[in-house]
Amino acid sequence: MKKTALISAMLLLATTATAQASSTGLILNDDSVLIHHISEPTTVRGIETQLNYNFMYSQEPDPRNFLVSAEVEFPQQAWRFRDNHSLTPRVDLMVVDFMNYSFIAAAGGVSYRLAATESRHYNILTEVTLAPQLTTLDKGKFLWTFKTQLNYPIAENAELNVGYRNITVKLLNNYADGFERGLYFGLTTYFK
Repeated sequence: MKKTALISAMLLLATTATAQASSTGLILNDDSVLIHHISEPTTVRGIETQLNYNFMYSQEPDPRNFLVSAEVEFPQQAWRFRDNHSLTPRVDLMVVDFMNYSFIAAAGGVSYRLAATESRHYNILTEVTLAPQLTTLDKGKFLWTFKTQLNYPIAENAELNVGYRNITVKLLNNYADGFERGLYFGLTTYFK
C-alpha cells in the first residue's frame, strides 16, 4: 500500500511538472541523481506562486533512497534588498523513502537569490527548509535541507549549475544521517 501511494504521488508530480515546466534540469553528484522542473509563476486567488518539482534518487547510505518534492514559492511576498538580493518564503511537500522508512513531510523555509547583473553574469541561489514532523508512524523527528548553488549561463537558454546540498533526516532511534550530502553539478535548459 505504501509503495503504491508513493508511486502514485511520483506520477502525479511528474505529469503536472511536464505540463507546466518552463525549465528542466539534471543535477549529479557522486551518489545521487536529481531531475528538477521549474514552472512559470502563476496567480492563484490573487497570490502569485511558483511551483518547482524534484525527483532525487540517492544510493547512500541505502541504495533505495528517493525523494519526490513539490515546492511552492511566493514571489509577491519576497523581501528585496540592496538592488539584486531577495528572500522568498516557500513551502515544500516531500514524499521520501529513507533507510526502509517511507514518509511524507511538509517543510517551510526560505530561498535567497543574488541576481545576475551586467558585470556579473552568474546568479546564486540558497535554500533552507525544515520539516518539524515526519509521518513515519512515530519513528521520525525532522528533516531539514540546505542547498547553495551558482548558476552560470553557457548559452542563451542553458546554464551550468554547481553547488553543495545537505538533506538530513532525524529518526527517533537517534539515527541521523544525510539522505544526500556533497558537491554537485548539473545543467538546466530554459523553454520560452
